[in-house]
Amino acid sequence: MKVRDLIGHLRNADPDATVMLVSYDAPEEDAEAVRSVRSDEKTWTYERGLSKGRPYESLYRGERHSELRYDCENMIYENVSVILLAT
Repeated sequence: MKVRDLIGHLRNADPDATVMLVSYDAPEEDAEAVRSVRSDEKTWTYERGLSKGRPYESLYRGERHSELRYDCENMIYENVSVILLAT
């Protein structure tokens, strides 16, 4: 999700609503209140490609992994900005 997508979702939201965070596949009852938001100044890498013929994607902090990946192909790397939400 990009910040512009989040802004679109929040456009008509109650500005006094509490922001909660829940894992994608967890029940809503496991949600926790967001306590802080920050823009990470470190570089993050978005990596995607094929691994053993199957599409994969990964987002990790730091520069692209330099080790050889023998089972991956069609790899694309992109430096991205990240907003961190903490509970």
